[in-house]
This record gives sequence, C-alpha cells and structure tokens, in this order.
Amino acid sequence: MTSTFSDIRILDFSRDIPGMYASLLMSDMGAEVIKIEPLGGDPLRSDPNYRFYNRGKKSVCLDLSSDKEMQNLHSLIKSSDVIVTTWLLSEAKSTFLDYESLSKINPSILHCSIPPYGDVGPMADIPGDEGTVGTYAGIHEGQGGETGTPLYVQLPFPTYGTAFTASLAVSAALFERETSGLGQKIEVPLYAGSTAMQATGLISGEKVITPARRRGPGPSTGLPVYRLYKCSDDWIFVACGNNVFWNKLCIALECFDLLEDVRFLEAPWNIPSEHWSDLAEILEPIFASNSREHWLNILRENDVPCAPAETREWFSQHPQVIYNEMLQKIEDPELGLTTQVSPPLKFSVSKSPKPGPARYPGEDNFLFTTCIPKESTPLGKISRHPLDGIKVVDLTGYIAGAYGTTLLADLGADVLKIESFAGDGFRQNGAAFQGWNQGKRGMILNLKDPKGLDIFHQLVREADVVAENYRGGIAENLGVDYESLRKVNPKIIYSTVNGYGLTGPFSEYPAFDPLIQAQGGA
Repeated sequence: MTSTFSDIRILDFSRDIPGMYASLLMSDMGAEVIKIEPLGGDPLRSDPNYRFYNRGKKSVCLDLSSDKEMQNLHSLIKSSDVIVTTWLLSEAKSTFLDYESLSKINPSILHCSIPPYGDVGPMADIPGDEGTVGTYAGIHEGQGGETGTPLYVQLPFPTYGTAFTASLAVSAALFERETSGLGQKIEVPLYAGSTAMQATGLISGEKVITPARRRGPGPSTGLPVYRLYKCSDDWIFVACGNNVFWNKLCIALECFDLLEDVRFLEAPWNIPSEHWSDLAEILEPIFASNSREHWLNILRENDVPCAPAETREWFSQHPQVIYNEMLQKIEDPELGLTTQVSPPLKFSVSKSPKPGPARYPGEDNFLFTTCIPKESTPLGKISRHPLDGIKVVDLTGYIAGAYGTTLLADLGADVLKIESFAGDGFRQNGAAFQGWNQGKRGMILNLKDPKGLDIFHQLVREADVVAENYRGGIAENLGVDYESLRKVNPKIIYSTVNGYGLTGPFSEYPAFDPLIQAQGGA
C-alpha cells in the first residue's frame, strides 16, 4: 500500500522552521519534498536542528537572479503540486514567486504562504520569528514565572501551531483539488498559528465564563487540582480534569471530607479563586509527606491522572515511547548515527516511508532534466470550503480530539458531536469548551444502550470520518472501535487521539495535556 501523500511533489522555499516543519510532516507521510536553496546551501544549515527539519527532503540549489536558473525552477514548478514559502509578500513579488505569478506557470499549484503576520495589514512588511510573534500574540504572558513577568516558553508553540495548521490546510486543499482541479493560495501566518494555540484564551463575551487559571507567580499557583506538587524528593503533576477524577483524588488521599466541603463543591474547574490557597494548603503537605514514587503508585491504583515531572532524556526511555517506536535511528552523512523523532502519525493501511537524512546542497539538481509537467484540467469551481460535504461523527472530549474535529469544521466539514447524558467532561470549563468545540452540531446518545448504538451505527453508515479519544480498551467495550465500525461502513476513516496509544504498558492510564508535557520535559 502506498503512503498517504504518494505522488505529491512539494517545493520547499522555507527559510524558517514553521515552513520546514510543515513540509517535513508531509514528507513523513510520503510526499516528495524538494528543498530549494541558494547557491552554497541554506544559511540555516549551521543550525543543529536543520538536519532534522529537512530530513528526507531532496536538495536543489538555484541562483534566482539567473534567467536560465529561473527557467529550471519553472520546470520544477510545472511538475509540482505544492509550494511552501515563509517570506514576506513584497519579497515574493520581487522574485515573481507570489501566487499570481506561480498560478500562471501551473494553474493547479497550491501555494502555502507562511509569513510572520500575514500578507495584508499594518504588520505585513515586518519580519518576525518565534520569539517576536509569540510576544505579540501573548504566548509568554501568564506562564507562571517566579516574578510574575512574561516568561519565554521553551516549547515553540507558534512554530508548531503554524506547522500543524499549514500541513492540515494543504491536506484539505489537495482534497478539494480532486474536485475542482484548480490550485489556490493558502495563507497560514505565524501569527495565526500562535492564535490557533490559544483557541480558548481569546474567547470573550458578555455571558462567557472564563475560569481563573492562576492566582500568582510561581509553579505552585495554578488550579489546585491541576498543577505541580513537590513530593518529599521530586515533583509530580496531578490533573483532575473532571469531577469524577476529583472524587477519585479525594478517595486516594483519604480526604473524604473535601467532597462535602462547600468551598470545593464546584471542583475541579470552578473552585472560587479565593479558596485555591485553602485547598493548596491541604494538599501540599500531604504530597510533601512521602516520595513521588509512593504517590504515583497510590494515585494510579485509584485511577487519578498523574505523572512525574521529568526531562526529555528520561522521556526518551519511557516504556510507552519505546513501545510506540516514537524514536528511530537515522544514519546521517554529517552526524553519523542519530536518534530522531519518528513520524507522529500512524496509519493502519497507508504506510509512512522511513525518513532518510538531509541531503547535501544541490545533491538533486539533476531533477531539472526529469521534470514532467502536472496535468492541469479545471473540473469546476473551487468549493467554498475545502471539506464541504465531509461528514464527521465526533466522539471526542476535552482538548486534543475535540479541537482536531473543530479544525475540520473550520474547513467546512459537517461535524456532529456525540455526548453521553453526562456531557463532555470539559463543559464545566466554560469558555474553554466553547473554543474547542465551535462549529459543531450536537447529539446525546447512550452508547451502552442497544437503541443508542443502533442510532450511532446509522450515523456511521452515512459518515466519512469517526473521531474519538478514548483510553485504550474503552472503544472496544462500547463497540465503537475501528474493527467494529468498519463492518458498518467499510469506507470509514477512523481517527483516534489518546494520551499514550491504544496498546502498551500505559495505554489504560488517563492522560491530559500537562501530564505528557511533564514527562516530556516541557
């Protein structure tokens, strides 16, 4: 079976990591990515991370001031499906590599433009990078530094948010092109990627409830049931993401009286901020009284979401990381044998190719002589939204899965969110729930009732996608796992997003975003 992006050729003009990472994600899914570099190679080759962000890509070096070299480039453009750039619009126009110019060479080309702030507006001509754009976007504010001042975040949220959004947008545009036969421009500014990573923090309105998340500076000032705690020897993160887990925490710690304490009746998310310190003063000495290993064992035995705060080096040896083969060995001609992150997506049928190392500058310049122009046959008008007509049945809750289907809704998919009678455990979170679930329709079903499951099967028969983020084993117990649903609809695409994976030593543990961050050194 071929890979997901087989036969897709991408020209990567990126000079910054957001574009390089976006094209890397598509390369990992089987696209042929050709890195376009100036003569002598990309100046960023001196960056230690360059070899990772450009692994598996071919390399062509060009002098864009040369008419002959531009003719060679036009040959590549005619044979390509996607072009990724990170320059300002003014720079693109100066080299005749803006979308208007590119579409005249290849009408079916998709141009993914990743400028810092967008192609129009008061900041369109201002250069920007991870640090400056993140600062403008408010990424570094309210991060819990000891002084309470803005704190630079080590994880490059704007870069990653932009890369993931760009690769999703290109995928959707490629799908749309199957219908229209036409190319289009896709604009994903770094500023937009920063915004996408804050989908809940930017919601406001007269009736919007935004629960407090921090009561002061320092790592110990977050919501008391969703924060780090210092044990007698090291740090642990406790993440009670719903009232069930809050109840389990109280039972595990034998603090049964907390369940009836009027100060904490709205736990976990809506404890009044004036009572945060009250609860923290109860929990802090409990965790400090014994070792981290002791509390991990106690909490896990009681199904309380928790994790040790560790380093990336520790995380690389995590049993589930090893089980999931999340790291791989790649022989690099300059660095020797390296350990690199494996492609993040796994497909049951389509297979991702094993990535090769980054090439030497100009190693693939011979491609000029082998270019075969892509057929460009308009089939109709471009759809208003790239995923018009796609039906998604959404079983997800909380953040990662729910936001994934929201992005599909943003691209035009008809997303129907299915909830139990208890509702999504994140509904208590007010504005956050709105941000992760906008643009969806809703339905309540009891999947444990045969009648409810029958209705669900009727929905699946008419759907294109089913999405869920259950822990390992739960979908099977409900009868809504992939093997069960493919019998209902053999063409169904089934997406599962979970904390640790469907199988493996940690697959049945509950997980929330900060628990994986804590273990991964974030």
